[in-house]
Amino acid sequence: TQSFMRLALLSTLLLAPITQADPKIEKVVNAYLAGVAKVLGGTEQKGVRRAALGDLDNDGDKDLVIAFLLDGVGGSTNWGQYIAVFRLEKGSYKGITDQITGGKFSRYFTLEGVLNQRIIGVTETCPTGEPQGTCTSPALGTISFTLSDNKIIERK
Repeated sequence: TQSFMRLALLSTLLLAPITQADPKIEKVVNAYLAGVAKVLGGTEQKGVRRAALGDLDNDGDKDLVIAFLLDGVGGSTNWGQYIAVFRLEKGSYKGITDQITGGKFSRYFTLEGVLNQRIIGVTETCPTGEPQGTCTSPALGTISFTLSDNKIIERK
């Protein structure tokens, strides 16, 4: 749609290194993602985080969404992609929830931004069930997530 096309154009600006601009935000994000990695038994792959700002809960504040990838989840050779939501509360960001968005044998997810209280992303899926990144003709799609009662809900 036209809104998605505009978002794709703007996302290159929105996905600038948001967390690197403020060491306090980076510290909060690093601590939250390290906790997720510990619980899931994986290691965050460095250099692949993407960030977007936008109001997810209609309170007028810009929430922060971080997309990240964990390798070796559960001690395996699998990898998974996740998003984490950080809410702005009293001038500071606080990690409130996270959700898997893709993985080696499901789909590849790219965070594009936040629009109309939705987290927007692009997906690539191998139609034959091959590991992501190995198929020659991945199916492309779009996906969105909303925040409801501090949980990330996938919308189809």
